[in-house]
Amino acid sequence: MLRQPTKKKLAGNRFWKTVFVKIAKIKEGIAIQLFYEENQTEPFQELPLQPCYALSNLSVQQYDQFGKIHTVKIQYVFYRERVGIKPERITPSFVRKPKPTMILDHAPQMSELLKFGSLDEDLLRSFVWEVEDAFMKLESFRDKTLSYNKDEVTAEVWEEYEAHIDKLGHVKTHKGRVRLFFMAFVTGMPWCELGLNDKRRKGREVVGRHDIIPVKTEDWINIETPEFHCSVDLDEYEKTHTIKFHPLDACQFELCRFRVRPKYNRELPLQVRCQQTLKDRHFEIRCDMLVTGYHANTKKHGQFPCEDIEVRFKIPEQWIYLFRYEKRFGYGSFKASARKPGKIKGLERITMIAQGTMTPTLMEASSGTAKYENLYHSVIWRISRLPERNQGAYKSHLFVLRLDLGPHDDIPESFDEFCQVKFTMPSSTVSKTQVRSISVDNPNPPEKWVRYLAKYQYQVEIDTQIESGSEQGASDE
Repeated sequence: MLRQPTKKKLAGNRFWKTVFVKIAKIKEGIAIQLFYEENQTEPFQELPLQPCYALSNLSVQQYDQFGKIHTVKIQYVFYRERVGIKPERITPSFVRKPKPTMILDHAPQMSELLKFGSLDEDLLRSFVWEVEDAFMKLESFRDKTLSYNKDEVTAEVWEEYEAHIDKLGHVKTHKGRVRLFFMAFVTGMPWCELGLNDKRRKGREVVGRHDIIPVKTEDWINIETPEFHCSVDLDEYEKTHTIKFHPLDACQFELCRFRVRPKYNRELPLQVRCQQTLKDRHFEIRCDMLVTGYHANTKKHGQFPCEDIEVRFKIPEQWIYLFRYEKRFGYGSFKASARKPGKIKGLERITMIAQGTMTPTLMEASSGTAKYENLYHSVIWRISRLPERNQGAYKSHLFVLRLDLGPHDDIPESFDEFCQVKFTMPSSTVSKTQVRSISVDNPNPPEKWVRYLAKYQYQVEIDTQIESGSEQGASDE
């Protein structure tokens, strides 16, 4: 669906309209074409893709009184030099010799071009992948010389890791992909050379002292099936395995992507085991989460937390009403109560447990929050960060869902076999991919910054236990 009109107006409301989208090649390059009907030949709107365009992150917004919708934007992004320092760059800046340009920053300015939405997350995510591939294949080059008061380059390494985990917590299959993004604000038309910890470059590196990037590991990786941006000199890569290119001006672009083979014997940073039980019309989901790392106040140990943790448990459609309640405007969802296993807080609760009058709760979570979200048709357990500050390693966290079904509640023939787990880890990668050097052919070398981000996604098999007696009792009723 397309959000119309494109621009917000004070005297009017925006609405969603169903459209058909096609990514086609035109004379100017690649364009996104929009159609009202599937068999329509002429698009009612066409947007030629440019290197300065970018996709926003997937988000959700209110769709109607019953639920929300997944959205993504195509934006025009440009940068302005202004006075300011980013928080993550304060400490490294003062360690080095101060420069007059240290207080300058390139701030992004964004303008929305198109906004798409869908109730199906997988459909919208597949559209995002197609647009990202189109940006990668877009032919664009640096064609003019510019001058900046502050020269700087930024490299971002994203690693996407997917794993299929069985009931016992063992990894059955997994795969990984590394994506390298680059953004440059440099004066003139310089060549840039970027060196990774590729095994084929081991012992063959020739770089200047100022071009070396500090790394935290001496591991070397095997790069498989690499894909490069059109600005990369492929002949130079075949000879030296160094990525040499003319960077695009003032826009972030995907420089390369390649496959890696993660090791099976490496411990995962977040281990999840899930069990669901149906016994005498009592249904229960129990999820145990174990964090293998620790988080200290100092970063010298190289330990980083898991952030934006999300665990999804699919709920049968006939049980959805048990998790929702009607409000004055729309519907709401019950939230999990924060209770840690083995700990009872308050004298009143202790007395109620002793008397057997403790009211049962629908959901309990030792960390974070959990509630039913109709957009995913799932109960989602969210935790902002684990482990918490100064928390030790191998600390477990628990989520429990309990349902006492009535005689009128239908029991589905089968339950979902997997739960979905997603989280990110900043300043780290799964395969130990590192940027070892960045060289810029300029008299005044620019400031160099490197960021790392690992995106994990598990598909965890659920241990389902259903007693035959409960099924027989349900059929007799």
